[in-house]
Amino acid sequence: MKASIVDSSALSAVSPLDLTTYLRIRGWLPVGQSGRSAMTWRSSPDGDYEVLAPLEPGIRDFAQRVAEAMATLSIFENRSQLDIYRDINNAGYDLIRVRAIDPDYAQGTMPVSEAVVLVERARDLLLAAACAATRPRPVFHTRKPTAATEYMRSVRMGQTEIGSFVVTLQSPVTPVLKENLPGTPPEEPFERRVTQTLTTALTAMDQASRESAARGTLSPFENAQEKGVSANLCEAIVGLYEATRANAISVGVTWASTRPLVQPSESGPVTIYRDSLQILKAVSDAFRAERPDPEAEVLGYVVKLERGEGASIGTATIFGLAGGYPRNVRLHLESSDYDTAVEAHKDEQQVRAFGELKKEGRSYVLRNVRALLVEEPEDHE
Repeated sequence: MKASIVDSSALSAVSPLDLTTYLRIRGWLPVGQSGRSAMTWRSSPDGDYEVLAPLEPGIRDFAQRVAEAMATLSIFENRSQLDIYRDINNAGYDLIRVRAIDPDYAQGTMPVSEAVVLVERARDLLLAAACAATRPRPVFHTRKPTAATEYMRSVRMGQTEIGSFVVTLQSPVTPVLKENLPGTPPEEPFERRVTQTLTTALTAMDQASRESAARGTLSPFENAQEKGVSANLCEAIVGLYEATRANAISVGVTWASTRPLVQPSESGPVTIYRDSLQILKAVSDAFRAERPDPEAEVLGYVVKLERGEGASIGTATIFGLAGGYPRNVRLHLESSDYDTAVEAHKDEQQVRAFGELKKEGRSYVLRNVRALLVEEPEDHE
């Protein structure tokens, strides 16, 4: 027995355009329009199945007509209405599934603190792919490409799924509405290039990790850069593991049915195992060492102060956000800035520093500090 959808609010949430697109791409044929409110579709020229698809969400019986369409499609496709409902709602999205695989998550739940970080790192993963889709680089610093940041505003989080713990990200894709001239495939929009870059980069990362382990060198990642592998991508995967303690992280894409792929592409799922973590950390460190961030910003609290007797230059360690991640960062400060750091430490005030962020060994250092500012406390009155 297949489940039916009876919730009128869920039925009313179906987009008429998505329902129409779903019917069209599955070969249903429009055979007539009932005024402006509905279109009749037939499963084939001589088919026995018809669907009356509503065109305006504001009509009084919209939910009822969607329910009738769902019932017909369920019989015709021999699938549950829940599966069809999900496919209709996702028709205009590339659906990215980030899965934390571990026996502890078999019921589809995890501690709230871990889930919050998992979502953040899943976002970082997609942002790294969006940056690489503009132009591959070994590292993307604080200022991300405009196209990437604008794209991320359009991405939505879908419902989590059972099967270990699965975060779903919905990436909207412009549909294909007309045929191109013969021999001229349509140019993929940026949002599709992002999801293709994600799958290509993860596949290249997995292969490079295996080659690096076998050869004892990070050189395989040099070629992987051109396929979208960056320090940011490596750090996102490492962050997913550190957040969840999972045995494996799997990432796959279901392509939007409103825009079929122009060329075959890796669709995953790509599974990155825990034994790759040390390699990915080393790759991230190497990429960042090659390209220090010249316009870095560090925001946090002074946690350590060091200055020799009579010395004009001292060292302050700030714990806070640097490059988007919580880190301890050392700063070599002139006398006046060092005094500012001392006062901020004494008053437990946040500071903001600007300079060139470099990875040196296992530590981060902010060189050529241009400014050290004390953050004004927020007024909660």
